[in-house]
Amino acid sequence: MKKVIVELFLLMVLAVVSSIIIYDKFGNTEKVIITEDENKFKTSYEQLNMDKKYINVRINDDNGVEYINIDKFEELLKSESAIIFIGTSESNASRNVIESLFKALNTSKISKLYYYDIASNFEVKEINDKKIDILIDNTSELKKLLTLLNRDKDNIYIPTVLFIKNKNIVGMHLGVLENIKDNNKALSKDQKQELTNIYLKNIEKIK
Repeated sequence: MKKVIVELFLLMVLAVVSSIIIYDKFGNTEKVIITEDENKFKTSYEQLNMDKKYINVRINDDNGVEYINIDKFEELLKSESAIIFIGTSESNASRNVIESLFKALNTSKISKLYYYDIASNFEVKEINDKKIDILIDNTSELKKLLTLLNRDKDNIYIPTVLFIKNKNIVGMHLGVLENIKDNNKALSKDQKQELTNIYLKNIEKIK
């Protein structure tokens, strides 16, 4: 009798283990490995949500972000295909584009976004009745960035998103939207979709 009970118990355990294995294989329960850069990017933006002067953002854990320095930036300009996001979590303009940019990337099934963080090296200027976040080239690295892009500092808005194909910049989107006068105000649903469409059109150029 005891032998029968033990055998039944073992069969039940085997059935449970088998179910777990099958569920792991077919139930989309695979663990996603989050990189240090992905976590750093998410934390740097979301930790400012508690401060009322910043626009709230939500970023996925597996966001595909890879931080780059100026050497990697230069290397990517000579690559076959890449998307580079130049920005900083302290810029509301940068925060305003986050949702639209990631929506465009996800729609296009692009899993990698290179991120060049300018930290606090920007200032808000009023240009044509619009408040624009402008890069401050106060370091040798940022001066090199402008040289690589062949632009002066008044022509690099934060954020800037670059679309690279076959060693050429085939698309570049500066700032947020043309009709936005104050980047400290979160975009509406329609404005977010308008920006998403702009990014999608640029992504098409690198396919």
